[in-house]
Amino acid sequence: MPAKKLFLIHSRYPFVDTSAATVSVPFDENQTASLYQAFLLDTIERLSQIPGIAIRVMAANDTEMKHLAGFLDGVEVDYYSGDTIGDRFANAAEEAFNNGIRQVFIVDSAVPSVPIRIIQSGLSLLEVFEDAFAIAPIERGGFYAVGMN
Repeated sequence: MPAKKLFLIHSRYPFVDTSAATVSVPFDENQTASLYQAFLLDTIERLSQIPGIAIRVMAANDTEMKHLAGFLDGVEVDYYSGDTIGDRFANAAEEAFNNGIRQVFIVDSAVPSVPIRIIQSGLSLLEVFEDAFAIAPIERGGFYAVGMN
């Protein structure tokens, strides 16, 4: 039986994200790409510990999607269109819901050290409340995880 829950991991690999200061150490492009690859792999490994939830990586564009598929064995990678990151998240969630997924949890790959219990708490809220929406904000603005039914 296919999973009815889905983690969508927002990938920032291999490109430097100039819109958010997630790395404050001056790395060159190769070092930054290696760091983001490690973040992504760590995030996938940690989320894989939660049973019964499928994992899909959201690529920023077709080029990134092809690159990610080259080293992410066994993990689905897809690109979602949209003018903004919010549009891409909405399109990805809508597609998942249209394909029978009941819960979608979008997680940022640039925050791999988030305690898994925080993600599990968000998932628990989604289980209890039918029309739930869970968000995990970050101090500098934005969020690192958002879940919805």
